[in-house]
Amino acid sequence: MRKKKQIRTCGIWTRAVAIICSDKSAFSTLDESFRDNMKFGDNSKVSVMGKGQVLIQTPGNTIQTISNVLFVPDLKTNLLSIAQLQEKGYEISIKGSSIRVLRTNRGGEYNSHEFADFCKEHGIKRQLTVAYTLQQNGMCERKNRTILSMVRSLLTRSKVPKKFWPEAINWSFPILNKSPTLAVQNMTPEEAWSDRRPDVCHFRIFECIVYPYVPDEKRRKLDDKGEKCIFLSVSDYSKAYKMYNPNTKKIAISRDVICDEASTWKGTKGAQQQILADFDEETGEGQQPVENVQQHVQDEQVTEQSQQAVPGSEPRSPRLRRRPVWMHDYEQSMMLEFDMSDLGKMHYFLGIEVVQSTVGIFILQRKYAQEVLDRFQMKGAVSWSLKKSAIVTLSTTEVEFVTATTCACQVIWLRKILEELHFKQEGAIAIYYDNSSAIKLSKNLVLHGRSKHIDVKFQFLRDLTRDEIIDFIHCKSEDQFADIMTKPLKLSTFQKLRQFIGVYSLNKSY
Repeated sequence: MRKKKQIRTCGIWTRAVAIICSDKSAFSTLDESFRDNMKFGDNSKVSVMGKGQVLIQTPGNTIQTISNVLFVPDLKTNLLSIAQLQEKGYEISIKGSSIRVLRTNRGGEYNSHEFADFCKEHGIKRQLTVAYTLQQNGMCERKNRTILSMVRSLLTRSKVPKKFWPEAINWSFPILNKSPTLAVQNMTPEEAWSDRRPDVCHFRIFECIVYPYVPDEKRRKLDDKGEKCIFLSVSDYSKAYKMYNPNTKKIAISRDVICDEASTWKGTKGAQQQILADFDEETGEGQQPVENVQQHVQDEQVTEQSQQAVPGSEPRSPRLRRRPVWMHDYEQSMMLEFDMSDLGKMHYFLGIEVVQSTVGIFILQRKYAQEVLDRFQMKGAVSWSLKKSAIVTLSTTEVEFVTATTCACQVIWLRKILEELHFKQEGAIAIYYDNSSAIKLSKNLVLHGRSKHIDVKFQFLRDLTRDEIIDFIHCKSEDQFADIMTKPLKLSTFQKLRQFIGVYSLNKSY
């Protein structure tokens, strides 16, 4: 074992990166065959020339071994990872210089005699910014402005009373800490601080409707198991949600809740006007109704009331709000950053047609289906089935009757699908069949020796015929289109039926 050496550490890492030593003589064991590269926050790279163990002396004069220390000779200082030392069971105690200078604004909380005496007792020199000069404390003021902007946005969007501004502030803190920022690249501030990817599964929309579970001890048998509340934030003292009950006007804390994020607070009064937002400045397409935020200023309320319709006057056309400037700036920045161009509204996505209107956004495959029909020159869709019969029949008539029943079931299924697509057919569906015995049997309710043994489930065909849902029409065998799928045919008959169903030779067509 090599003699321990004092290591002067000038860098401390709070994140769980590797422990780095630049002094080769400090290693008790060193594997110089280990090679790797490291990248720092300023995009600089260094080469790792080995990995080994370093001996350190604790305040109790005991020798401890730190393993997996990287040897990086290009660094001028050694770097310790607090997170990794704590994982190894070390207790970290950082002793450094105390606060010498403290700069604050001239708020009353900083100008009290108690605070001044505290700073004087601990040798802290006070610096105060000039009154009404926010730029002298720019970093703090900018953060306050960011928080205030988020609070204002939450309150405006949710339309909750302004008395809930403390809850909006409490909810804005975790959002900001777990959101990307320019100050920390490729991670969130919380991840940079704790070296753990933040969990946002508990995030909910501010002021959305939630239903906390009411315990059995607080309700009777026929009472509701949940109460309608408004989500505010997460509790500071419990691992639970914090809600507002508008009925009892009290704050509730509960862990077992069901969130309805599609429903929001409806506590504001007064009519809301719809404004058509025109995001296409020249064409005027794509006008979407946007809720006009209720005016809170009395003067604006008076102006709104003065503009109401007067009996005998012509109705006013809805106002058009032009595309905001930030949207134009966003498009320009995206086109500069990436190789892209503005093609307007999306009409197709992965071959799926997209239709956008004031009613909503719809997707359909009409173009794809039309291309298939045009390419193969199909006059209509064909549905066919060919399989071995599951029953044993005693006559040709019974075979044809069972087959007709199966065809009728398929027709009913297709008809219901078309009805769901808003293509409702009036009247009976015509089925062309080439067996007159099966057609007569479907219309004749009299049972005789050749049909009374047929299973009851196949009598469903008679009910469809009686209710005029289907109509069997006799056709000649040479005109039966289905024979091309089920029977061996002569070449002339095959070509004739193939032409009838709209199928052509691909070599001749293209």
